[in-house]
Amino acid sequence: MDWSEEIRQARDAPLVPGDWQGVWRVCESYRLVENEEVEKYGGLDRDGSALRRKEKVPAYIEPKYPADREDRWRTVNPLEEDGLLIAFVRAHEEAFAYASKQARAHERTTTTKDYWMKMREEFVDHYGLLGLGAGMWIGGRSETIGSYMVEGQRAARLLRLYETVLSGDEEAALVALGVGENRMLDDERLDAEGRWYQATPLERALVEVKLETEAQIHRHCRTVLTLPERSHDLAGVRSGWEFDSLLGPMYLQLLWHVAAQREVKRCLYCHRPIANPRANQDFCREREGIKNKCRYDYNYHRGEGESSKEARKKRREANKKSTR
Repeated sequence: MDWSEEIRQARDAPLVPGDWQGVWRVCESYRLVENEEVEKYGGLDRDGSALRRKEKVPAYIEPKYPADREDRWRTVNPLEEDGLLIAFVRAHEEAFAYASKQARAHERTTTTKDYWMKMREEFVDHYGLLGLGAGMWIGGRSETIGSYMVEGQRAARLLRLYETVLSGDEEAALVALGVGENRMLDDERLDAEGRWYQATPLERALVEVKLETEAQIHRHCRTVLTLPERSHDLAGVRSGWEFDSLLGPMYLQLLWHVAAQREVKRCLYCHRPIANPRANQDFCREREGIKNKCRYDYNYHRGEGESSKEARKKRREANKKSTR
């Protein structure tokens, strides 16, 4: 079935993120708020007054500039940012790898600050905050680095499951299914004749993708009607989407991705997912701020062309033998 027309119509439908119709706001920059203390109340003192104590809250993300600074904010339509989930997974994997590398280098445990630095560079500065805890794009105490890690792990697992279905790799499907909690009950499904049967690992992987994607859409995304202003003309009524988190359009895009049977590509060199890949694209567009770095590195370390390290070594050895 060709889903292109359904996807086009959904993309053209107006978006209503929270109270800001048709936009998701992105600040020029974001910061991590650490060591903030809040006052907690609990119990009574001897004189009957409420006992108060100060308690640190987990570090959270907030915009660097207030929302009324229009010169520091821009608005985006998230559904036009094709490949949102893939971009999020790529940023998560890159941030986690960087944090782990820093921890090994300095002989310490992985810190959320290292993770946040890369996540901000690779995702947040481009697409804005996730809007966790119904905070929309304004940030707050629910917008924690720990929450980003949890959402990143969920999205990465889902993408891996979908990749195993595309590749038909049953062993990889079993590995991916073993990470995290599965929604499928006892790995059984009901067929058209009402009989239960044991699903294969690849079928289970596809069911998990379906169930988790739908669950996230139901949680973060809703269909709504938008009405014409200063009019009751039914011709001006349109259907659209409402969401209070960037996770809404992110998983909505994944649903369309699966429905249209689109491929997922990973870079041949660094193995990270590629957002919006072209049909003939096998490498990241850029890495570490350098365009085509993965392609150059692949050709140097693993290729067979003129720039191949191994090919040059073989030519040197052949020349040495010929001159003896």
